[in-house]
Amino acid sequence: MKKKYWLQRLLLSYLPLFGTFMITLIIIFFLASAEASKKQTIRANQLFTEQASQTVEYTLRAIDQFVTGDLSTKEIWEPFFKKNGSNKYLGEFEVSQKLTQMKTSYPWIDSLYLVRLGDQTVLGNQAMSPLSDYMDREFVQQVQNNPSKMSYWTDPRLWNSFNQEPRMVLSLVRQYPLLSGELGMMVVNVRVDSIREDLTRMAGSGVSFLGLYGRNGQAITGTDNNKNDSIDNQGTSKLLSTVKSNYTGWEMRSGLYGNGFGEYLASLSYNWIALILVAFMAGIAMIVYVSRRMYKPIETIIKRIHDSSPEKSHIWALPLKANEFNIIETAFEDLIKQSNEDSFYRKRHFFYQITEGNRSIGIEEWEHETLKFGLNHKFEIMCTGIAEIDRYTDFCKEYNIRDQGLFRFAVANVIGELAQNMNLTIWTEWISNQRIGFIIYGPGKEKEFETRLQAVGNKFIEWIRGNLRFTLTVSFGIAVDQLGDIYHSYQEALEGMQYKSILGNNRVITRFDISTQPKGEVYDQLPSIRSIVKAYRLGEEDWKSLLESVFDEWGSGYFSRDDIIGLANYIYYHLYREMVELPIEIRRLWEDEAMLELKEAIERFETLVDFRVEFVQILSDYYERISRMRMSRSKHPIIQEVRKYIEEQFADPDLSLSYIGDQFHITTSYLSRQFKQEIGENFIDYLARVRIEKAMHLLKETTMPIQDIAVAVGYTYYISFNRVFKKLTGVTPGDYRK
Repeated sequence: MKKKYWLQRLLLSYLPLFGTFMITLIIIFFLASAEASKKQTIRANQLFTEQASQTVEYTLRAIDQFVTGDLSTKEIWEPFFKKNGSNKYLGEFEVSQKLTQMKTSYPWIDSLYLVRLGDQTVLGNQAMSPLSDYMDREFVQQVQNNPSKMSYWTDPRLWNSFNQEPRMVLSLVRQYPLLSGELGMMVVNVRVDSIREDLTRMAGSGVSFLGLYGRNGQAITGTDNNKNDSIDNQGTSKLLSTVKSNYTGWEMRSGLYGNGFGEYLASLSYNWIALILVAFMAGIAMIVYVSRRMYKPIETIIKRIHDSSPEKSHIWALPLKANEFNIIETAFEDLIKQSNEDSFYRKRHFFYQITEGNRSIGIEEWEHETLKFGLNHKFEIMCTGIAEIDRYTDFCKEYNIRDQGLFRFAVANVIGELAQNMNLTIWTEWISNQRIGFIIYGPGKEKEFETRLQAVGNKFIEWIRGNLRFTLTVSFGIAVDQLGDIYHSYQEALEGMQYKSILGNNRVITRFDISTQPKGEVYDQLPSIRSIVKAYRLGEEDWKSLLESVFDEWGSGYFSRDDIIGLANYIYYHLYREMVELPIEIRRLWEDEAMLELKEAIERFETLVDFRVEFVQILSDYYERISRMRMSRSKHPIIQEVRKYIEEQFADPDLSLSYIGDQFHITTSYLSRQFKQEIGENFIDYLARVRIEKAMHLLKETTMPIQDIAVAVGYTYYISFNRVFKKLTGVTPGDYRK
């Protein structure tokens, strides 16, 4: 065993360095402590300001979202704004109670009130009065004259209530309905004092201050308004941070009272020097102790190297004074030399780099690397390709890991021999468990080379089909004559494999198979899918024929595998959205069973033919089960009759829930509830959709004036027809006809 030279070097190196660094650090510590404390103070103040700004912003945003979300609930607010409730006074009392509940939900809210534009009436938390007698009528009139105020929180303004002193508030106005605002509005007032109290609580002691400023720089509130108003002019305060809110446009400013940072610097005592000396001595002791402990693994490694090294190793030729790392380095050189003899991993890495475009190579590098790997480097033209095991899930189930490895070895050897018989060189690498990639090259011109490629591919899949119990699909990229174009050829091969789902498996796919075929547009399929989903939910028999037509279009339109998976997931998603609106027992069946089977079918998808059979069969099975569940419900026949009646009488402008209830001798509330459960859609929405679909047909197929079409589908007033049409389609009737 050699002498412990390295342990001595460690100790002689570390101890002087440790002493030098300790002294330097002590000096730097005294010089940098003031600057570090200053920067930390500024950073802490910036974080504090951001937190305060976010607190104000999040609270106001939460109030805004709470109010907006609550106003979307028609059952609560619509009877008040339209004055169509069965009991006017009870409805107004319930709305007043709702306002009180909303006020108590957020402590910052001072008051809320509703303005009904129809009769200029104001309803607050406790009272109801005409707008002309209301104390806040000037603000309501300003909002009506300037609707842009509804888009943000107002600046501070004076609010007068019936029994309380005037106070400063910030107001938020939201119209009703949310989009048109034709019926009225809600006004929410937030106390400025509440914001100031929270800012004061966050500021804590009197060392720092917080100030909230409006969009034009005017002061809103702060921990000390008198100080914040003149913050830039006071010599005893320092502004450190400003944060502007993207939501409100307001600015939060903060800083410190006092003449500087001196009072924040900790005074250093000479008692620390004694502690530093103790730490210095302890550090020396630890270096000695740790160095000896850390040396033990090196000592063990050296012993293992000597005991296990063969006599032919270079280690035995080292001089006696060689240090420990000379021995370890020599051992590594022997290991690397041995590992370089097997270039398997380097060869695979090089293949990945050139096919994926991560490495640009020249002729010299190509010759050097291919010769190293034992490959022929000469070529005039080359091409890349991919061979993929068909029905890989079944392949994995049928064969164990050992057999799969043998099959992969056989596949690589077979295609290599076939290429060699065609005077071609092929370089193969398994890029995944299912796919083998290859670069095939040799002499010849493009047309003659492609003919030989086709022959190799056909013989390859024939041999696999005839001698093994599985099949392969081969995809060739474009033929190239430059090394830099290998990446483009490989991408072409990958794209060709995408169309295996349409073209079928157990075949050769080339660029000629897909370049001349018309490509389908994914977006054009979405309306048909929505029609299928609607028909399926409503229990219409034509859903299956519509779905079969869509599959026909996918096959004839040459959609890629990714496109088909995306469209299938689109069907899956919309089916879920529609089916969860149906009765609970149907929804549970769909969520617990149908969705899982559909998802598995999409994930297993390999060819469109197989996927089509499985997907349609799953939907057919559950359609029959859902139909039986519907038929077992006593109300199913009557709701279907109501639905048929609606589709026949949709043009009647008087058609309503109460009208149909009278026709079928059913109470309005019962009919509404059962219609929603059975159809999965509200009566009003269903009627509107039927009318607009008929209108869309007339707009597209006839030249009738739009006003006449509105009357023909049951809308007496064109304005109502135009509003509903745009809501459901996203465009006006005129734009849709264009």
